[in-house]
Amino acid sequence: MKLSLLTPIFKRFKKSAFFSSLNQNTCPVYDAEEIKKQEQQEAIRKLYP
Repeated sequence: MKLSLLTPIFKRFKKSAFFSSLNQNTCPVYDAEEIKKQEQQEAIRKLYP
């Protein structure tokens, strides 16, 4: 009984770990773009409070 309860949780964890590792490997450029956008927005907020 315990085993059948643990397997879906484990599968879900494996899937999320897989996707997070995919994101880490394939999205550094996207992350850099996001950081640039955020920095621009913060600069605009500082200029025009």
